[in-house]
Amino acid sequence: MFGCALLVHMKIIGVTGGIATGKSTVCRILAQKYGHIVVDADQISREVSELPYAQEAILSSFENCAGEDGRFDRKKLASIVFSDTSRLEELEKILHPLISSEFKRQAQVAASSGVGLLFYDCPLLFEKSLDTSPIDAVLLVYATEVVQIQRLLAKGFSLEDANGRIAAQIPIEEKRGRATWIIDNTSSFENLESQVDEFAKMVADYEWE
Repeated sequence: MFGCALLVHMKIIGVTGGIATGKSTVCRILAQKYGHIVVDADQISREVSELPYAQEAILSSFENCAGEDGRFDRKKLASIVFSDTSRLEELEKILHPLISSEFKRQAQVAASSGVGLLFYDCPLLFEKSLDTSPIDAVLLVYATEVVQIQRLLAKGFSLEDANGRIAAQIPIEEKRGRATWIIDNTSSFENLESQVDEFAKMVADYEWE
């Protein structure tokens, strides 16, 4: 758990959105251009899924996802969980406690080293009710559902898969009403970067309650 003394000196902003809204791009700009520390929930998920316990639990629950090497195949697993909400929840019960524990560890390390502001790139921040303590505020990277689908199709997703991925998340319009700040990524990269620049300047001087 977080120590109170550490939290006094560090604020955590959750960065979320929907699939293909561009939150990872926003986080990359915040990290590379402004030097902010970003903890990536997806990266943590990939790392903890390689742990022996996670491998064993996933293969036990999803027998049809094994690859030729005996480990779980990510594409096979994705095809299972994104077509069945109950199976997705089953996978999340395995991984989310591990992800949460590793996030807290990394945040503690950052706070202990004197970091004052940390960003948590988390796709399911609202879906899993993670937008409360220790998260102090939420930045939503927004794009309309039409734009989301267009981007997914351009990446090679089928229309069925694109709709399934979007349906597995809280509607993006609902998320708008729950965010502290919103960056609109429905236009060009230049427009997006300009908004991130404005946000970075604003949050640097933000007066936290």
